[in-house]
Amino acid sequence: MTRPKPSIDPAIKQKQELAASRRIDMRRLLNGVKDTVLSVLGIAFCPCMSVGTKIRDSIRKSKPPEMDYSSQSWHWPDALLSDRASLSIEEGVADERMIKGLFGLPLELRLQIYGLVFGSDVIHVQKSFSTTSSNAYILEYGWCLDEFSRDHDRMCRCFPGSSRDVWKLLLTCKAMYTDVMNAIYRYHTFEFNDLDSFVIFAARNPPSRINTITSLYINAKYIAPGITFTYDTSLFPPSYQAKLFNIPTTEEPTAYASAENDTHTWHAVCDMISKMQSLRRLKVQLCHSAFAEVLFENLANSVTISNEEYIFGPLTRIKQESLHTFEVEVDWPASTDGWDEKDLNFEMTRVGPRMRAWPQDWPGWNHYQNRVTCPPRNRRPNPHYRRNRSGWLC
Repeated sequence: MTRPKPSIDPAIKQKQELAASRRIDMRRLLNGVKDTVLSVLGIAFCPCMSVGTKIRDSIRKSKPPEMDYSSQSWHWPDALLSDRASLSIEEGVADERMIKGLFGLPLELRLQIYGLVFGSDVIHVQKSFSTTSSNAYILEYGWCLDEFSRDHDRMCRCFPGSSRDVWKLLLTCKAMYTDVMNAIYRYHTFEFNDLDSFVIFAARNPPSRINTITSLYINAKYIAPGITFTYDTSLFPPSYQAKLFNIPTTEEPTAYASAENDTHTWHAVCDMISKMQSLRRLKVQLCHSAFAEVLFENLANSVTISNEEYIFGPLTRIKQESLHTFEVEVDWPASTDGWDEKDLNFEMTRVGPRMRAWPQDWPGWNHYQNRVTCPPRNRRPNPHYRRNRSGWLC
């Protein structure tokens, strides 16, 4: 014997039907808004709408590359050995369907829109260590807080994980990818705080992108303890050396090579910068601790000799015709080498010694600030504590 179905209150049934119809109307409204936004951006008319899906599928299916660097105890990302085909399209007559909507606006307006969407005009590129990735070293990109850095005159801070969701917009359409990437490389300043980050960045990007950069900032005013700019390129994988470190023969090759005939990374980086065809603005700020091993040498009878040729020599070879602003700032006094009296291709400025308490001027200062404590009263400070402006640091 089957039980009779319980009767449903007509009022409750009417409410359920009304809620279902509202959900359907809301879904239709959202789809309409999405289609409207895409049509305004010109994406709905783009024939390559499935590019983003193909990229995501290829990323999911691809396996991490096998890396065998016997001479290294760490992993570096694979270098881009050739200027392989990418989503960028060659310059020419654009499809009429691509110049509608957003892409039909003048360049000045598009740059304003991209600035509001993606961030400020400075991109901070820094190396980080990832234990969960097949490549131990990865690059992180952040939009720098210019106002904060200008107020405090310290190392540039970045939004943590800024605009990561916004970057997915680049995978929606080839036209969007091409227009945004060209604007980013041509109208933004790329900032690096160490040589490794620049080398990885140059190895992972095709030469066509590197040659599009117009503004570069090497910000080494403060570096972490143990970091130096005097190591040679033998630390990098063979793929990096084959792609990046093809230093031409100079009149004095011994000045640019170590005892093992390996090119120093500082000289290799300067050589790579000298090959950036569209570079217009270059600012380099260096600290004494980055070159402490080679800059000054103390001899007998309190005689000190300097080796500023090691630092300034490679910079004199950066002579692009497009480069109209080239500034170099160092924090050590002038030596007897006479570099201040030479007719240089850059404007050199010497400042006083900077504060050596690097954590206060490093992006990780917030981490250290949480450890600030005061020594107990009526007790001598622990010799392992280091005095800082705002207290004591372990």
